[in-house]
Amino acid sequence: MAKLIAIETFKLGKVTEKLQIVRNNLLILFAFLISFNSTAQDTLKCATTHYPPYTIYDAKNNTFSGLDMDILNKLSKNLEVNFSIDNLPWSRLKNEISKGRYDCYFSLGKFKNREKYLEFTSEPMHITKIAIFYTKGIPFEETNFNGKEIGVHRGINLHKEIKLPHNLAQANIRKLHSNEALFEMLRLNRLEAVITSYEVGKYLLKVSSIENSFTALVIDSYELPVFLAFRKNKVDISKFNTALKKIH
Repeated sequence: MAKLIAIETFKLGKVTEKLQIVRNNLLILFAFLISFNSTAQDTLKCATTHYPPYTIYDAKNNTFSGLDMDILNKLSKNLEVNFSIDNLPWSRLKNEISKGRYDCYFSLGKFKNREKYLEFTSEPMHITKIAIFYTKGIPFEETNFNGKEIGVHRGINLHKEIKLPHNLAQANIRKLHSNEALFEMLRLNRLEAVITSYEVGKYLLKVSSIENSFTALVIDSYELPVFLAFRKNKVDISKFNTALKKIH
């Protein structure tokens, strides 16, 4: 009897040992699946620039909001993709395109020099219209811009890309680091006019409570679609195109 008990005890020990091995293997598999699941959702490192109301960067809280961010957040949810976003000055953002350190950029005009490095979505995030903001109450045609200071955003050569109406071509172009700075100079009468995105200008006039002092002339002949762009071969662009169409 004692020998039989010993044999059974030995068998039970072997079974327990095998069960322990199975348990350990299951734990390893479970840990692997958890790790795989956490990395399966891609994180794309993206660059943008503060450009309200499309992209609004809160430096104090390091957060982003705005119309283009609303689109990006929907894409993140619908495609289960995470976006890690850096706010860069516009001139630096353009220089980064050829260096390949970012997975995506928004919102960019589609130009040949950029298409060498980037793949653009077929659907734009928004369409930029350009306007000239100047003092209200004086007809545009009667405003003498000859030799006066006209502000544009540094790094954006709008005055070279569009045909300027009236005598703006004879003005002195002054480049500042931000649209906020441009409109502050306009408010102080240190600029005669500002050339920038119509929606951006409207937004900044409103938040500065000076919309009643200035008016805008929209240049109807100029429209620039701007896109979400990815480093080549980084994503399946067709998925983003489909998702963008549903959002729009």
